[in-house]
Amino acid sequence: MFSKNLNLFLVGFLTFSSVLADICPPSNVIYPCSCYDQRGLRALTCVDINQPWDIKSHFDTLSKVIPPDTVFTKVTISRTNLVEIPADSIAYWQFDEIWITENKQLSHISPDAFGRTANVTSNLHLEDNNLTNEGSDYEHDLFHLLSKFKNAFYIGLRRNKITKVPDRALMSEMPGLRNLDLDENNITSIGKSAFSGMVNSYIRVINLRRNQLTAEGISPDAFLGLNGTDNIEIQLLLNPDLKYLDEKTFKPVFEVGAEVHLHELATTCDGPYRQGGYFFCDSRADWLCESVDSYKSSLFGYCCDNSTEIWDYCAAKKRTIA
Repeated sequence: MFSKNLNLFLVGFLTFSSVLADICPPSNVIYPCSCYDQRGLRALTCVDINQPWDIKSHFDTLSKVIPPDTVFTKVTISRTNLVEIPADSIAYWQFDEIWITENKQLSHISPDAFGRTANVTSNLHLEDNNLTNEGSDYEHDLFHLLSKFKNAFYIGLRRNKITKVPDRALMSEMPGLRNLDLDENNITSIGKSAFSGMVNSYIRVINLRRNQLTAEGISPDAFLGLNGTDNIEIQLLLNPDLKYLDEKTFKPVFEVGAEVHLHELATTCDGPYRQGGYFFCDSRADWLCESVDSYKSSLFGYCCDNSTEIWDYCAAKKRTIA
């Protein structure tokens, strides 16, 4: 039905200007998507599509009436029955913002799904899908996809089914990235040099909240890619099985000026609104006592099981030694 409507439209379609007022095809041509182009906002929207929908075929067809390299403010693909977005599916146009969200069956996006837009998109939202990288075939696909968005300011992947951040997950430099959001996935491990693409970047937040991380699951070299950066927040709140910070992993993190957040700054270890579990205040934490003044300004929310801070443990340890 889509192609029939398009052919009827093409009969009388002589020119297609890139002027703002002329960019959107008639609704019967673009269906089941819609197009908005007014007052400086140009948006392509594909939402609440419950029937079978071949996104690649549909967009290939639309490329005949929407000129390649047309610049949109935003594309939204939400609440569809998509299971996969194949290579070259969204290859023709450029989008400042990409919102692919709430597609509950969407488990895989090809690293080559996007074409021209990867170098210009500033916000990439892939939240609330079913995206996973479980299995050797898909382990790196999702992160290879992310690495192509070199100038993205924000990349969001919260509430998916990602199980790991593999070795060298983000290898390419991503100078534009400020916020990488991996909140509320199923991440159990972070591999070697996982964030090496952050070298010389201005990354400010790596959000790993609400995952399944453990101290043993984080490679000692996981954050080596943060060298040369500063003022980074690594957010590790609400990882219930993370019970201590390994010295080999986190001492280099503090040495480059990064912060590690284990609960909200506005709370205290004995406060009623404290979020997060308790941590081991024993020999595994002794390395933090070696430079309290330095680490105290970089580590937030390391609470012992008696509702005191790690620094109280360090003070008591110092008194015992004295």
